[in-house]
Amino acid sequence: MASENLPHFFLNIAPLNLDEDGQAQSPRNDESAEYPDFIVESPILQLAPPPKKNEQNSKETNSNLNYNAFVNSLINNPSTTGKDRERIVELLLKERDKGYVTEEQVMDMIRKYLPAKAEDKTTNEPQNTESALSNINYKSPKKNQDFLFAYNQDEILKYTCHNIDDEDVINDIVEKCGTKEYEFEKHLDEIHKHFSNLRQGKYVDYKMLNLISVYLTGKTIKGEASEWSLLLKVSDNWASDKLKEWAKKNPNVVPNPGENISATIHNSGYKLPKPYLSPLTGERILYFSDLVLYFKSLFHIKADNSLKSILSHVNETQKYQEHNIIIVFDEQFIERTELFVNVEAVVQAYMKIIKICSNYSEKQHFENTQIKLSFYEDSDKRKCLCIHHMNTKYGKTKNDAITRVGEEQTRLIEKNINGVCDLYIQAVFEDNLSYEINLWDGKRIDYKNIEDIHDGVKYIMKF
Repeated sequence: MASENLPHFFLNIAPLNLDEDGQAQSPRNDESAEYPDFIVESPILQLAPPPKKNEQNSKETNSNLNYNAFVNSLINNPSTTGKDRERIVELLLKERDKGYVTEEQVMDMIRKYLPAKAEDKTTNEPQNTESALSNINYKSPKKNQDFLFAYNQDEILKYTCHNIDDEDVINDIVEKCGTKEYEFEKHLDEIHKHFSNLRQGKYVDYKMLNLISVYLTGKTIKGEASEWSLLLKVSDNWASDKLKEWAKKNPNVVPNPGENISATIHNSGYKLPKPYLSPLTGERILYFSDLVLYFKSLFHIKADNSLKSILSHVNETQKYQEHNIIIVFDEQFIERTELFVNVEAVVQAYMKIIKICSNYSEKQHFENTQIKLSFYEDSDKRKCLCIHHMNTKYGKTKNDAITRVGEEQTRLIEKNINGVCDLYIQAVFEDNLSYEINLWDGKRIDYKNIEDIHDGVKYIMKF
């Protein structure tokens, strides 16, 4: 049987090589390709010898023979599991929608081998099994966290995210700058050098990298003048002309003194040309020292910048309750913990997930959207933010949840999740059993049984 006569969907998924006797060899060893488990794990299929070149077989007869023989071999194979058969059904539906096989052929196979699916799969709605997620390059959140931790610990850079409140610290900066007393311009040069060195050979989320670059230099990593902080649009930075002008008028004074140094030198540091209001806490930002602490809040969650306080402020400013979105915090929501992460990306992802939940509630004509938030550490010591949409059910089958990731979720992953955290979904699906789907964690999307979550849908962001 010539390989070009095989059903089209198997050619797309796992091309087979035939030896001289027409027998199927093992799939090619190509780590970059993804093969379904039912192809890789199955014994070598016994295929008929290829037709001789002078044979003129009917195209229709040959197509039907190839279709039935090949699919029969897969479905009847002893190593093909029930889960594998469900995947085959999804692939058959895809081929039907492309016109490679007929509706009758698909339904014959489903009725014969998976009768429980027959009623469920007769819809003519297109089945998009090729998720747009496959076009997104997975980025590990741990690498980003490690970079931010290293930034926070760097002997020079850490005082761009902490205020300088000790004479010994000033003396250390002076020594590293090679000067006799504090000079802002020399300090700024040292800041830029350390940032450049820290970046070398390390991955960091592009948005976070741009934010830090503009905060320190006034320019993006591409050298373009810009503002920083997506939520606030800040124009002031360490390299601003106004700050440099202030430094000339205030020699030997750090722009971001802490309370003790300020009291000693009777100088509160550089006062910003205009005040800002923190979108995370609502606090006023008047001095450069305040701006430094705001920058710190954008990548370091801790007791005095807890995720609970941040999300509480977001809930209030977004006026969720006025839009019939009821959000409560779990009693075990941890607050005294540390996490280095792109906080703005977390906030934006949170708001988008709330929007996904709210949109579904509106489509189902629910009276309101009920959300429960929890923040905890799992068995692998990973911190997890769980957004539990309580008064609902998941709108797809578990197979569709894997093969047909929606546009909203794809954009969420691409714009806010990738490189920041991994994303999982837990829900009760069509068979009244609870499953977890690893929607985005660098591995092949799949589902696994979990203990009953009772009701609703959980979106779990794992850091």
